[in-house]
Amino acid sequence: MINILLNIIGLLCIVISLYYINRVTKRESNLYDEMVSIYKDIRYYSNTIEDTMRSFNDLIDVSLNKVENLQDIYLQEKKQIKVDETMQSNKNKIDSLSIKLKDSNKIEMPNKEIFDKAVQLKENGLSNKEIAQKLNKGIREVEIILKMMKNI
Repeated sequence: MINILLNIIGLLCIVISLYYINRVTKRESNLYDEMVSIYKDIRYYSNTIEDTMRSFNDLIDVSLNKVENLQDIYLQEKKQIKVDETMQSNKNKIDSLSIKLKDSNKIEMPNKEIFDKAVQLKENGLSNKEIAQKLNKGIREVEIILKMMKNI
């Protein structure tokens, strides 16, 4: 009889143990499922942040390129203004030299149009002889005009 009683108590302990193990397994399974869900969320947020950072980096690159382009435009305009000012200053110097030479020597100097035309023809690659022929001036006179333009 004790044998039967001990067997029943043993079976009862085994059933209670199986019930407890089943309960713990369900709880652990729920925790595991929750951890997997959290991991998926973290991976999604990580990918989203990486995409956002890439987009932000692209935006910064585009903005920097625009700023650099604007700086280049500003510098080109500033250089053009300096060139224009220098050209105006040179023209004023030529005009004042022409007036001074006319007044001092009473020798008629070539007008500004001839100066400009001679320089333009020289820039186009013509020789001094060809320039003199086109302007109906002497070769020496053309050489002097071009040397004056280089010095100014």
